[in-house]
Amino acid sequence: MATLHLISCNLTLHPEIAQQLQQALSADDALLFMAQGIYTLLTMPLSYSQAMYILTSDIMTTGIQPPPTVTAINYGQFVELGARYERSLSWN
Repeated sequence: MATLHLISCNLTLHPEIAQQLQQALSADDALLFMAQGIYTLLTMPLSYSQAMYILTSDIMTTGIQPPPTVTAINYGQFVELGARYERSLSWN
């Protein structure tokens, strides 16, 4: 079952959550970094093979430039992701 993982905490500050996330991921999953979760992109080496996204509103608010492996999306695309994946999990 493909899952959209909503990451709203900085995984660097919560290694136990990062470990649980790593164990929960499957090949067809995707990760959306949002809110405080976007700081993970700055402080943690990302070795995920899954699709990764960030909200453009968070980029504009913080000025963070995501790595090229992370796709910026708007709220409409966020809704489309929610419809595409069979379930979503919030990590906070």
